[in-house]
Amino acid sequence: MMELFVILFVLEGLSPHVRYGIADAGGLPTSKQGTDETGRQEPRPMSTQKLQQEFTRRHAAWRAKLGPPERILWSSSSSSWVRRQIEIPEFNRLVQLGPRAVPFLVETIEANDKGDWLLNKAVEHIIRRKFGDREDAVKWWKGRPAALVEFDKAHAKWRLAKANGNLVLQTRERVWNDATKDIETRFRATEMGQAYESMRAFGIDALPTIVEKIKAGDHDLIPLFQELTGGVGIIVAKTSDNPQGPLTVDLRLWEHYKDRFLLPPVSAAKLKDDKR
Repeated sequence: MMELFVILFVLEGLSPHVRYGIADAGGLPTSKQGTDETGRQEPRPMSTQKLQQEFTRRHAAWRAKLGPPERILWSSSSSSWVRRQIEIPEFNRLVQLGPRAVPFLVETIEANDKGDWLLNKAVEHIIRRKFGDREDAVKWWKGRPAALVEFDKAHAKWRLAKANGNLVLQTRERVWNDATKDIETRFRATEMGQAYESMRAFGIDALPTIVEKIKAGDHDLIPLFQELTGGVGIIVAKTSDNPQGPLTVDLRLWEHYKDRFLLPPVSAAKLKDDKR
């Protein structure tokens, strides 16, 4: 007998860095309420102009908490100081503005005022990816169109590894360290694990591509979709023969909420070297 369990995640209980995806979470600016397909009242997003005004207000509130420029200069080398600045409520309120605020964050980072480099962390929280050692939000934003082409390459490596029967993503090894004369535990990503991490590294910018591939029948990408969205309309099908069950996804909920995950086009941020 087939038993269906519908799990509709509303991101309750998740960190404030994630909640912007589905619900207001007490932070996302909205205007007048509308009605969804079920007849429920839900807030409409602010216009771009009002969103920018809200960003300016929240950014000023966060900057006020950083202190004078000389304090930032002397404190910014301390990892504990950096951690405190991105854990305060004012920083979380910037993150809660969600993907539509990323162009404003990128523009502010490029302006390079003392302390605003910390906003790279806000962008990371929103787009669900980490920047590399020589990468920041500005470089990432400019390279978005070219980078998304690379997602298909990572996806092809994932499918090839699976076709070769390499279903393990990570191995755990106990290794003797001759320098310390002790046994260490090391984790190593397999070929399939590296391919999965490469896909995940694209963050929410890859969600439209992932959704199209799921629609085309590639249900292996559902766990990645679930991870990047916090779980939107996941249906877990269980049977007595297979208690784990396959994952399927009802994309109607995605179609309803996708605007809260989609990033604006690259042209939305007016950067210094733009020739527009």
